[in-house]
Amino acid sequence: MRKVIGTLLILSPLFVLMAFAFFGVLLGSMGMDIHWTSKMASYVTIGCSILALCACVIAGVHLRRN
Repeated sequence: MRKVIGTLLILSPLFVLMAFAFFGVLLGSMGMDIHWTSKMASYVTIGCSILALCACVIAGVHLRRN
C-alpha cells in the first residue's frame, strides 16, 4: 500500500499539470480569465504550488524506498 501511495505522490505533478491544462481550456472556452489583484499574489501562489508539489514528490520517494 505504501508503494501505491508513493507512486501517486510522485505522479502528482503530472496530475496537476493535466488538471491545470484541462480546467484552463475549459474556463477559457467559457470566457473566464484569472485576474490577480496584485502582481505579488501570483508569485506567492506559484511559489506555494511548487513547494507543495516538491513535498509530494519527496514524500513519494520516501514511501517508495521504505
